[in-house]
Amino acid sequence: MRPVAVLVLLLPMAFSSACQKDAACPAGSEDYNGKCLPHLTASYVRCVDAKDKNLTEKIEAGATVPAAAFTTFKAAYSRSWTEDSAAALQYVKDCMTLAREEVSGKEAAAVQEVEKKTIVYIKVVERRQPAIEVEPSALTCTENGCGQITVKSTGKGELRIGRINVTGPDSDDFRVGESCANRSLGPARGPDDVDTCTVTVGFEPSGAGERSATLVIHQNLPKPDTGTRVTLTGKGTGGTPPEDHTLTVDAGPGITVTSDPAGIDCGSECSAAFTGAEVTLTASYVRGDGGGLRAERRRHLPGRPDHRPERQREPVVACTTVVVDLEREVAMREVLGWLAWLATIAAFYPLNQWLVRRKCLDHRPWFVPSLWGPVGTAAIILARPAGWRRFPS
Repeated sequence: MRPVAVLVLLLPMAFSSACQKDAACPAGSEDYNGKCLPHLTASYVRCVDAKDKNLTEKIEAGATVPAAAFTTFKAAYSRSWTEDSAAALQYVKDCMTLAREEVSGKEAAAVQEVEKKTIVYIKVVERRQPAIEVEPSALTCTENGCGQITVKSTGKGELRIGRINVTGPDSDDFRVGESCANRSLGPARGPDDVDTCTVTVGFEPSGAGERSATLVIHQNLPKPDTGTRVTLTGKGTGGTPPEDHTLTVDAGPGITVTSDPAGIDCGSECSAAFTGAEVTLTASYVRGDGGGLRAERRRHLPGRPDHRPERQREPVVACTTVVVDLEREVAMREVLGWLAWLATIAAFYPLNQWLVRRKCLDHRPWFVPSLWGPVGTAAIILARPAGWRRFPS
């Protein structure tokens, strides 16, 4: 009777244990060495365990394939320091390649990123190359600033940092400190014993709305590396308003001038301030006694460009529209100024060369002053030897 009683007592415990084991892990996962792991994660862990079980010890229950891949990468990189070998990194890289083919979508992309990083560090260990890591890899900024980026030298070679710049559509809205630029960080002494420096990033939005740019850290990593990138984003709430320009109109007798946007509406001389680059002036003629229409931006446009409508011999009611592009006029004046200076140089160059020969000066050092236009002429005349010499025979 005693064996029967023991059997009766053990049967409920056996069924209870079996039910608990089935119910311990949620659907889509399985128990692997006491941890509930998704089936694909468990498959990846088995692949790594076949090579080295110590690399999977820190994988947490419920970990996704990308999370498990990153955990094993860190364990393998730590092993590379103790063994001075990239063998463990190669193990996990091979398993990542198999796992990436099993997953899809965002998980596949995330596994591929860890796989690329593993390939890089295999070369770092084998060839004793420098390596770099930045934290964080993206910054969200406010008008109070962005914070700091920590740069780590995680390789087995010296990390030499060059210039640090910001690129992108809103690069002028971000400011970067120089504390990390043009300096060297020594090789890492272990996975967690590394040299670091910090990059301070400021944010000064030029206007309201979303702002984005990319911070690029140039360093001596082997090609095809083109710099370590950190994404910068921010949102401006205000900004510097566009500059106001004053436009003055001098209308002749019988002419009424209005503007778009509104501001000018007069039959004689009047002025108004405008924000922006373009103002449309409309002149209405009520009799044909001529008259003129002149416009200027007083602060930035020297002179008064004359936009004079055609004179009417007969009394007529007509309408002429003049579009004053303020910014374009400023740009055109700058271009014309440079062209005038180049024309002056071209005109004075033959004269200056003749003076150099006339004074028997050494042609080579006096070639450059010959390109200085009238300034060069004065320099050559005052140059020693003073006076004129005969042309050499």
